[in-house]
Order: sequence, then structure tokens, then C-alpha cells
Amino acid sequence: MKKILSFAIVLITLHSCKKEKAEYNPTTVENGSGTLYYQEANTPNNTNWYSASEMIGLSLPNISKSADIQKNIVFGFYNKGDEYGIYSPDNFPKMYGQENWQTRLSIKFRKTNLTIVQMQEWADQYQEKLPPQLIVEEWKKGYNERNYITHPQEGETYAFRSNDGKLTALMMITSVNSFFTSIGFVIWIAK
Repeated sequence: MKKILSFAIVLITLHSCKKEKAEYNPTTVENGSGTLYYQEANTPNNTNWYSASEMIGLSLPNISKSADIQKNIVFGFYNKGDEYGIYSPDNFPKMYGQENWQTRLSIKFRKTNLTIVQMQEWADQYQEKLPPQLIVEEWKKGYNERNYITHPQEGETYAFRSNDGKLTALMMITSVNSFFTSIGFVIWIAK
């Protein structure tokens, strides 16, 4: 009985010493605007992938050249039928080269209740540099978590985060053209 009790005390002690994994706290925010274009052909004009490091849309041929670029692609734009929308790199509906990337991020999106007016007020208040914690808080308040956004509409806002939590962002859709071949947005990425 003493051995069992001693063993239980050791287990309890070890368990209480185990540290909780701390949540990553971003310290910087980069902001920008972007437009992604989708074409069926895999050409340099098909800039349907967004880079969190370069803050621009890139084409698959350009991304495929560098593992450093691949690990910073946060989403892709696709416009075919009911699958029209924005997708995590690990969940893009069509494979035509990105399956060979060395790294494909896993991104989760959440819808937010933020309005265009609120986003504009924050942009003015913080002179376009939103505080990192504000972005993280909006992620936490978001709902309907998925690894894609289908049928995004102008004025909608989304938060997204990488699985490791080292990248959290807010994005507001600013335009969707009538043929659904391009989508525009403003974005704030906390790193």
C-alpha cells in the first residue's frame, strides 16, 4: 500500500510540475491590401496565392521555386462553381503543383461580426497598425471555423490563424468582381 501511495504522490507531483503550453503572443503587425486572380491555366498571371511574408499575390510557378516562399503562403483563391472561395494551402480544391511544395500551411478561418465601419474606425484610430492583441481577440471571438471560406462577399470580415498560432490575421473583403475571377481585400497579419 505504501508503494502505491508513494507512486501516486510521484505522479501527482510530476503532473503538477508539467507546464501548460503557453499561447504564442505576436508582437508585430503587417498590413496591406491585395487582389488575387484565378485563371484555370497555371501561368504567371494566375496570382491566386497570398504570401504573408511578401504581402502580395503570387503565381504557382513562382512559389514552386522556393521552399521559403511556400512556407509563407496563407491562402489561395479558387473560382470554380460552388467551390468558389478562399482556401487553406492544405485544402485547395485543385492540385496542379502545390502538392509538391515542401511546406503547405494549415490555416483555419473564422467569420467575425466586425463591420466595415468598425474596421475603418480601427484603421483610423491605430493609423493602419492594429495592435496584435486586438487581432488575436477577434480571432477568439470568431465563429464557424473552417479551412476555407466559400462565397465571400464584399464587406465581410474574417480572422484566420495558422495551426501553430504564430500567425493570426484579420481580413476584410473589399471587392469581388462579377465573374468571380478576382477578389480584393485588406489584411492585417500579426506575427
